[in-house]
Amino acid sequence: MAEVSQGTLAPFSAISTTSPSQTLARVRGFTVDLLFALDSGPLRTYALCRRTQKQHQYVETYLNRMMEYGLIMKNDSFWNLTAKGTDFTTYMKSEDEFLEGNKQTTKQTQHLEYRKKTERKQLEYSILQRVEFQSRFDLWLQNSGLSDVEKGVVDYLVSHYNKTKQKFILVGSRYELAEQLNANPETVLDALAKLYQDRVAYCVRFRGNYWKVGLYKAFVESLEKVEKEP
Repeated sequence: MAEVSQGTLAPFSAISTTSPSQTLARVRGFTVDLLFALDSGPLRTYALCRRTQKQHQYVETYLNRMMEYGLIMKNDSFWNLTAKGTDFTTYMKSEDEFLEGNKQTTKQTQHLEYRKKTERKQLEYSILQRVEFQSRFDLWLQNSGLSDVEKGVVDYLVSHYNKTKQKFILVGSRYELAEQLNANPETVLDALAKLYQDRVAYCVRFRGNYWKVGLYKAFVESLEKVEKEP
């Protein structure tokens, strides 16, 4: 497994300033592993074998080749990085950091796209729910037999629920609701009484100063559970 070409290595001044990609094409794999190991300080061949889990002869072959290209030197029984080897190792580490950073950016982008897709699906599902609920309510209203004023009260409350998911509204008086519906106050009061008897809607005093007009929970749930006609 030759990882350094058998030709003459280009001067490292060219590597570090003009053409690092040429050296990256020649020096890679296990050679880089050895450079990174020696970057922490001088090591003997035995220590390198233990760190890399490779046989002595295999490691020695790479070390001798790296020494030929001026990346390392041997002092007694210890291998050291040369200035050229240190520069090259620093360059390789910066490349690794860049690739790792780019990998993280890619993951973040993918996560963001996943969130957008999920939120879009949730929004579409929410809109579909509102449309289905409204269509079910329209069908119920058509067959309810209620008067126009009674229908107006329930339609007003249902529209509010569809927008806010709140089953009730607060008004300053029962006559304020009549103004919002553009209807006769007495007729609206009669409509509320009828809707109360049918367990569709209610009107109760709320904290003294307001009236709470809302849909019964059971009525809303019955609409949500109704299956659409095919």
